[in-house]
Amino acid sequence: MRKLFLTLAIISFNPSICFCQIALEKQLLQKADAAKNDIESITALGELAEFYTIYRADAKADTILQKQLLKAELLNDKSLIIKTLFTSSINNIASTSSNETYNKALAFVEKGLAYAREIDDDELVVSAHLKKAALLRKKGMPDEAFQQINLALGMAGSIRNDSLKTELHIESGDVFFAKRDYVNAYKNYNIAYDLAYAIKNIPLQSATFHKFANIYRVLESPNEAKNIIRKSIELNKENKNPKGLMADCFHLFRIEEQIDYLNKAIFLSDSLQSIKDQLFGKRLRFISFYKLEKDSHKALAYLEQNDDLKQYFINQGIINYNIGSAYQYSGRFDSAIYYYLKDEAIITSKFSKGHQLTFYRELAECFKELNQTASSISYFEKAYGLSEKSGDLFSNDTIAQSLADLYAQEKNFERAYYFANLRSGYIKEIKNLSKQADITLMDIDREKKKHDKDLADALAAERIKREAQYLGISIATVFLFIILIVFGMFPISKVTIRMLNFVAFICLFEFIILLIDGWLHDLTHGAPLYIWLAKILIIALLLPLHHTLEHVAIKFLSSPKLQRFRQKLSIKKLLHPSKKTIKKIEENLEESTLV
Repeated sequence: MRKLFLTLAIISFNPSICFCQIALEKQLLQKADAAKNDIESITALGELAEFYTIYRADAKADTILQKQLLKAELLNDKSLIIKTLFTSSINNIASTSSNETYNKALAFVEKGLAYAREIDDDELVVSAHLKKAALLRKKGMPDEAFQQINLALGMAGSIRNDSLKTELHIESGDVFFAKRDYVNAYKNYNIAYDLAYAIKNIPLQSATFHKFANIYRVLESPNEAKNIIRKSIELNKENKNPKGLMADCFHLFRIEEQIDYLNKAIFLSDSLQSIKDQLFGKRLRFISFYKLEKDSHKALAYLEQNDDLKQYFINQGIINYNIGSAYQYSGRFDSAIYYYLKDEAIITSKFSKGHQLTFYRELAECFKELNQTASSISYFEKAYGLSEKSGDLFSNDTIAQSLADLYAQEKNFERAYYFANLRSGYIKEIKNLSKQADITLMDIDREKKKHDKDLADALAAERIKREAQYLGISIATVFLFIILIVFGMFPISKVTIRMLNFVAFICLFEFIILLIDGWLHDLTHGAPLYIWLAKILIIALLLPLHHTLEHVAIKFLSSPKLQRFRQKLSIKKLLHPSKKTIKKIEENLEESTLV
């Protein structure tokens, strides 16, 4: 235990400690150094940059990205420049990143946007606007993000990439969500789902389910949120998508706080060897120890056992804050204050107003629990100043209530009355907001019913179309066999019969395969080898039938009875009747004239 606290003390004292060489970083650095050519080097640098963004070593990530871009530009290789400028590592920038990190990321995205315009690639331009919108949204600037979305939507008509269009509408929904316009967010997610469904993109379909669930969670409808995530689970299970299942389990844990969901998600992240998701699972595990189990000893021991998690918090610059959180939620408020104050300077100088608000509230709550009223009031006042500017009614109400109670304890009844009066106004606004939330839920429900009906109609139309095609194929196959029999009216060779029989057999075989294809894929779990073997087996079973049918057809078409029947119905006789037939017809005509 002494060793644990000594380690934590060292970390807390020196938050700028260098990045510890965890195994994966060593491997990536060695890979970059051992690259045999520039292309391998650029690829390795891209992997290293993504690694650093996952672990929040943002300064190092930016340095690597700039190095990667310089190499690509020196090679003057268009594909490598695009690969670098439109790297997925930018997507790892989190809402808790510092302002400096955001500014560097935005500058890098601007380079990508400029290059996309230079080469006149509309899809890349749209992609750049999307990346910029996501960064601005995470930074707490939804209006500026919305401008980027509008620019991207203005070019949507010129792009054919339906996956990109889907991502565009998902990001559009996210921006509306950030603006608290949940109905328009829902509408955009619906459009995204329809596009993903049309192109059978399972990951994007699953992603939209999570977006729907987020809306219901915010509108305090957790049961509906759970139902939607369960739909995503069914989709991912049916389509063998373990990454989607992992995301589903993470989401269900955040809704229900059941540790079994987290265990399943961590198991899947390990099996997929997803570094980003493994780290995310460890962060949630760390939080679960002190928030759910209220055990700071377990939480800090877990932190000590996982160097990568510890490094993540060090790189983030606020490891003391995270240690303080473990103590606060475990009821050890004096230790929490000690660690919180260590990171006060960095949080107030480098992090967003929203994170500063959370920090001040948590610190004020700790002082309140220890009956240090003056300090608690000081930090609640700072929190209220930020909360009032943000317009968060729930936060305003909670802080105003705390300040009213604390000022009353200090016998400062004027300030106590002031905040109590403010709170009564907030309560009225919250009631109105609650009614508005109910109205929003009703609007969303109407949108959902309308969308479900449109989807059902589209499915019904598609089903009718498919059934009509199956019917047409069935008729065509039967028609081929009828032609085979009709041809018996003509003197045709055995070779011709075999050819017609072969064509009919091929049509029959392909029709059978078409009917059982879905069942066959389910049975073999989509494994190409098993599908191939199954089709060979079907041919092996049908081939003897084909030979039997061919033999029967030849025997039937060459039978004496059919020959006599053919002579009676001969088209040649109809076109060139015999003298006897002509004489008989003339006699019949003469008799009819006499009558």
